[in-house]
Amino acid sequence: MVDYRRIIDKAKGAVHSSKGRDLLLYLMFVCVAFVFWFFLSLDSEQQRDYDVPVEIENVPDSITMLGRVPSSLNVSVQGKGYQLIRFMWGKMPLMRIRFFDNVTEENVFALPRPKLESRLREYFGQGVQIQSMRPDSLRIRYTTVPGVMVKLDINSDIHTDLQYVLSGPITANVDSVRVFAPNGLPSSVTEVITEPLIRSG
Repeated sequence: MVDYRRIIDKAKGAVHSSKGRDLLLYLMFVCVAFVFWFFLSLDSEQQRDYDVPVEIENVPDSITMLGRVPSSLNVSVQGKGYQLIRFMWGKMPLMRIRFFDNVTEENVFALPRPKLESRLREYFGQGVQIQSMRPDSLRIRYTTVPGVMVKLDINSDIHTDLQYVLSGPITANVDSVRVFAPNGLPSSVTEVITEPLIRSG
């Protein structure tokens, strides 16, 4: 069995020895130096890059966004360490953007650069400077018109190796797709063709 009392007595003896006292003194100075360094770094200017998660809230169910809504903004900021300390650990808080506050014209959700910068200053705090952001603005068209199902055609040019043949036409796992347009789909649109798919071998 492990004799814990003997181990504790040895540890006490080591601590009370001259080498043990020197080691404890050294560790204490290291801790004090770390505390001073930490507080000095909090008061210094720092530049950091963050991925700020974004969510457009209060979008009615009747509205379909026609452009890609970014899931996050890549932002470079400059500020004092104590201003940025809350963003150093854990998940970045979500930046919520209200839909109806940013509808600038019919069927357009837009956040121009000055307004987006203003939102980011609120997010990080007024003392923090926004150095750059990507994307630097948001402009997304939307529609309230229901989508229309149209046929899907595959535009492909596929060649097999010698001694092999295709057993049939190339097909997709869906035969139709739902298409949306700001003011409704023109009646002349009856099918959707994929991007060219070229494969050989």
